[in-house]
Formats: sequence, C-alpha cells, structure tokens
Amino acid sequence: MRPVIIVYGDTTPPDLADASAAGRVWLDPGGELHARYGAGAECLYAIRPDGYVGFRSQPADLTALERGLERVLI
Repeated sequence: MRPVIIVYGDTTPPDLADASAAGRVWLDPGGELHARYGAGAECLYAIRPDGYVGFRSQPADLTALERGLERVLI
C-alpha cells in the first residue's frame, strides 16, 4: 500500500514538503478529484488494486482504517 495525500489547490503546503519530494503529494488544482469522490472536508480513502473504494472516512480516521484492514486481511 502506498499512501498519497491529495491537496485541493495548486500549491503544496509547507508541512508536506518532505512528502511532496517523495512523490506522495498530488495536487488537485481544480478540485475535480475532490468532487468526484465527494471529499468536502478532510477524509481518508483506501483504493483497492482494482480501482474500487475499499474504505472511506470523513473526517479522516486512521484507527477505523486499521480496524477495517485487519478484518479484511486477517
């Protein structure tokens, strides 16, 4: 699994500079990706290898993602 942070806008926030340099920050200048996934606020998605959404939480809840992955993968 490769985490990626999608930022609404055309500028990487300073606190994400290291992640951006590692290729883990993608910019969404027009908000098309946010609109497509209904991301009206901070949220967390896990996209399955086949392209389907396997998990979604809004607001972002890492603990819920971990519990969900444990159920599915173990």
